[in-house]
Amino acid sequence: MEGYFDFACREDIPDLQEMWRRCFDTEDVYSDFYFKRRLVPEDTLIWRVDGKAISMMTLMDVFVGGERGCYIYAVATLPEFQHRGIYRELDRRADDEIRRRGGSFSCLVPANPGLFPMYRKLGYETAFFIEEGLVQGRGKAFYEFHPCSFEEFWVLREEFLDSLKNPVRHPKKELRYIFEELRQFSGDVFLYEEDGKRRYAAFTCAADGIYLRECSGKAWERTARSLMERYGKKTVKVHSPLPGKKLQTVPFGMGKYLDSGSSSLKEHWGGSGYMALMLD
Repeated sequence: MEGYFDFACREDIPDLQEMWRRCFDTEDVYSDFYFKRRLVPEDTLIWRVDGKAISMMTLMDVFVGGERGCYIYAVATLPEFQHRGIYRELDRRADDEIRRRGGSFSCLVPANPGLFPMYRKLGYETAFFIEEGLVQGRGKAFYEFHPCSFEEFWVLREEFLDSLKNPVRHPKKELRYIFEELRQFSGDVFLYEEDGKRRYAAFTCAADGIYLRECSGKAWERTARSLMERYGKKTVKVHSPLPGKKLQTVPFGMGKYLDSGSSSLKEHWGGSGYMALMLD
């Protein structure tokens, strides 16, 4: 295989930005935000050809229970170097790096359903499911929303995840970046009250509607319609960890257990897990 494995350095940023422009459907302002606020060279695995970074993969620390792992995202290879086995090699190197850090698993969110079979060939299994639904029609202000600080969000989200089975948790610094990304790019996190308890809603607005990415309240449809009323939208795509009559269970994320003694992450955890608010 042409080229060699390496970790990124600051001098690679122009090459990495070129990969983002050519491989990801994102605006320059988003890539600028990432490279200024999130790029960590030692978390960025790359493949070099003639000294140039032509493929990349980013690792983000996550935890399930007391176990450390890594979320894999921002994966790209320049089109002219695709289908040469480079991603497979980066994935193998990522496994080694995660083990070196004391981690026992990796996880990711495929960019589209057609990629699930490809990741299965690399040892991943569908280990994270989400309840998905669509709310359409007219909005109604069931709840009064209030601004949410990061510290409030951190405390409330930790409490919410405590109620779920096998939730993926972000370290505080990583969740802060996700929080800032939401607020910077057409989203936000709001506080509201449901049944006398403080709840939060993390969402993104788009031209065709709202994506309710995580809601700690149980009455998710009321939360969705309250957002519709506030923003004048007629459609909300809802993701919830809790089943409901109007929700459908769909595969969301995949994972791989890195202990050679077991090939199944779900078997190790005793069931599937919950994953949301990823940089997917």
